[in-house]
Formats: sequence, C-alpha cells, structure tokens
Amino acid sequence: MFSNLPTEAWGLCSSVTVNCSDIMLSPIGMNAHFVCEFYDVSVCDIGVISKSLAWSVHNDKVIAPELDKIDMIKELLHVKFGHSVLLHFDSADIDIVIEQLCTE
Repeated sequence: MFSNLPTEAWGLCSSVTVNCSDIMLSPIGMNAHFVCEFYDVSVCDIGVISKSLAWSVHNDKVIAPELDKIDMIKELLHVKFGHSVLLHFDSADIDIVIEQLCTE
C-alpha cells in the first residue's frame, strides 16, 4: 500500500512518538495534515479518503447543521407569502427572523 512513498515517509508511519506538526512544515505537508485532521485519519491512512468519504464528512460537518435553518427559512417564507398561517407574527416580524437566520 505504501510502496510508492519515499523512504523518509516510512519513518513517519512507523514512529508513534513523532510530532506531525514538527514534520509538516512544507505547504504540501501542512495541507496533508489539515486533510487528515478534517477527515479524522492518520497520515499513514490518508489513502482511505475517497470521494464517498469526502461527501459523507461534508454532509455531516457542513450541510447537516444548516438543514434545520434552511427548513425554518422555508416555512417562514410560506407564512410570509400566505401559503401557511402563523398566529401573532406579521410580515415585518418574519422579515426580521429571516434576516437573523441568514446572517448567522
């Protein structure tokens, strides 16, 4: 699996006491370190990152937290344009709530 790695990389993968932040000084190394931290994999296992893993992590970390906000904005727009009813709120109140949700 790691046969195409340079020989100095073998030391990185076999040594448990190596501090990756000391080794990852080049832009490519820092990028690799960032990617490994983001996807929660070790530098030695960077090859396990696939397109499906990337989409899965993206959906969990980026998309999922925003879905509730998107649903709330959608429902408020339905009320604002008369497709649904929400008692005790007028159009100005709904505009303020939508603006707050969009600027968080």
